[in-house]
Amino acid sequence: MLHGKLKYKLAIPTVIIIVLLMALNLTWSYTSQREQAQVAMREQASMLTRQLNAMWDFMAINQDRINYDADGKYDFKGLHCSIVGLSVSGRFSQDTDYKIRYVSDSPRNSAHATDPFETQVMERFREDPGLAEYDEMTDFDGQSSLRYLTPLRIDASCISCHGNPAGEKDVTGYTKEGLERGDLYGVISVVVPSEIYDESIAQNVMREGLLFFALIVACVVSVYFFVNRFVTAPLERLKNAVRVTDEGRFAVDVKDVRGDGEVHDLAAYFDTMGSELNTLYDDLESQVELRAGQLVLANEELIRQREQLESMNERLFEESRYKSDFLAMMSHELRTPLTSVIAFTEILQAEEADAQGNRARILGEIRQNAAILLSRINNILDVARLEAGKSELDLQLLDVADVVNSVEAALEPLASAKRIALSVEVARDVPLITADPDKARRIVENLAGNAVKFTPEGGRISISALFDREADRVLVRVEDDGIGIAPEDVPVIFDKFTQGDASASRRYNGSGLGLSLARELAELHGGTIEVQSVAGKGSTFTAAFPVRANKAEAADDGKGADEGAGGEERADGSHTAG
Repeated sequence: MLHGKLKYKLAIPTVIIIVLLMALNLTWSYTSQREQAQVAMREQASMLTRQLNAMWDFMAINQDRINYDADGKYDFKGLHCSIVGLSVSGRFSQDTDYKIRYVSDSPRNSAHATDPFETQVMERFREDPGLAEYDEMTDFDGQSSLRYLTPLRIDASCISCHGNPAGEKDVTGYTKEGLERGDLYGVISVVVPSEIYDESIAQNVMREGLLFFALIVACVVSVYFFVNRFVTAPLERLKNAVRVTDEGRFAVDVKDVRGDGEVHDLAAYFDTMGSELNTLYDDLESQVELRAGQLVLANEELIRQREQLESMNERLFEESRYKSDFLAMMSHELRTPLTSVIAFTEILQAEEADAQGNRARILGEIRQNAAILLSRINNILDVARLEAGKSELDLQLLDVADVVNSVEAALEPLASAKRIALSVEVARDVPLITADPDKARRIVENLAGNAVKFTPEGGRISISALFDREADRVLVRVEDDGIGIAPEDVPVIFDKFTQGDASASRRYNGSGLGLSLARELAELHGGTIEVQSVAGKGSTFTAAFPVRANKAEAADDGKGADEGAGGEERADGSHTAG
């Protein structure tokens, strides 16, 4: 197969190229020979025309000498220039294949009338007085011929027969036409057959074709012989050697492969490769045995390391569980006394409503710091529950306006203490949602508390709620004009125990759990939290709550949510449950 494929791949393109070159050469040769033949026929026709014109002029010059006798008497002999010209051309046409005629589109004798081709050429001569000759290859009497025409114009010798007065008889007995010098009367029409030239061209083309055919045969034979001897046969030998090598026998000798150049180099490289493979194969069993032993040892080491990792994972799991249990226990134990502190502080504040000065300030500071500490403990407790997988949603129909208003009430004292303008707005079309009231409040409270913390005195914070009808979700947006967040800190602000300023001397205190907890609680509802911030200009946090946090659990409440969406409208335009 290798012999046939390679030889055909080399021979067929070679034959195609030679055939194309032969076709181009034969076409060019035929065209050039046709052009040369036409030039030769044109020269012959031109020479005949000049000779006839010379004879015509000779007869015209010697008319008086012919027609006057020695006594000076006029005796017309009938050897008029036109008659001689017509007779000579007719006689010449009889003795050769050439056709020479004197014709006109208004002849005195109908035998000398023009044919359609000659009539068209006479029109060309009339339109272009400077045109001295015209030729064209065309068919004449069913034979390819060159038709050559020159104009016959009236000169001084023609006036006596064709000039004025019109209607008078001339010496030949024909009526004068009244023509003037320079007028076109007719043409000399010469027809030169191209048969002889065509046969010569055909013979030349045939000889060249035979030469090219012999060249093709020689090229095919040469390609077959040389490719077979120096390419395909050595490659076939190498292919057999590769087949033997593929069977696992590497001791193959290809030094006797006949080939030159790249084929010889390939055989040398293959021989070297076979020797090296044979050497490698001899050492293969020992290498395999050695590698197998090493793999067994490595496998045993991997098993030991896997057991260590499993043990460490169990310890880490236990430590994580202990940490979560400890945080949950400590948070619970701390939350109870803190709640009592806040309650007793509120009782004291209520009993001493008229307290002034330092006592009122101290009670306010106790209540405020206890509330902050309780919020942080609650965050720690919620984070521990989330990590332990024990945090579940208590889904209920919820009015977002109630959540926002409760957060406003809780943060108003903190905002007033820093003289921060706190505003709340709920759009009219905000529907009731299915959510956990406590966790939804924690989300908004953490976002708003974060805004209060990082907004300087005299700043502004707005809490707004609106309905994203296309996504079927409620957006709670907390916007402030505080310190903002640097672009490089945005990706990490939702990490646990992380603030934008992570240095030991940071300006703002806190556990760094608020934003992380808010995001985890939002995701627990199937929502998201997004942030947009510019350092030094403020931040905007947007919490998105789906209208139905869990469709499977909220299916029974769906009708109630839809029916309750049209509740009462507050005086400020916000919406609340009916």
